[in-house]
Amino acid sequence: MAEFLNHEPVPVDDFGAGNGFDAMGKPIPSHRRQAAYDQCKIIGLHSTDANVLVGRMSEDLERDRPYDAVGEGMRSLDLVGTYRVMAYLLAAPAPAEQG
Repeated sequence: MAEFLNHEPVPVDDFGAGNGFDAMGKPIPSHRRQAAYDQCKIIGLHSTDANVLVGRMSEDLERDRPYDAVGEGMRSLDLVGTYRVMAYLLAAPAPAEQG
């Protein structure tokens, strides 16, 4: 039960720098935008609406304005969907390299 004692701590950020809250105020990579777009499509947004939503939320997050990003998301989605899209914009992992 106490097997975690006397072990090295697990790093909190396994995804590297520039993820989560650290990603705000920085450019959002295309793979994260695509992941957010895919989630919008799964939620049920039309492709045009999803594209506009991801673009506007990305712009707000790149300018370090998360509350404005939530406001943009709430125009098309409920709060849970908005935070879901925001999570993908800030923390979606890069696709594995094909080789």
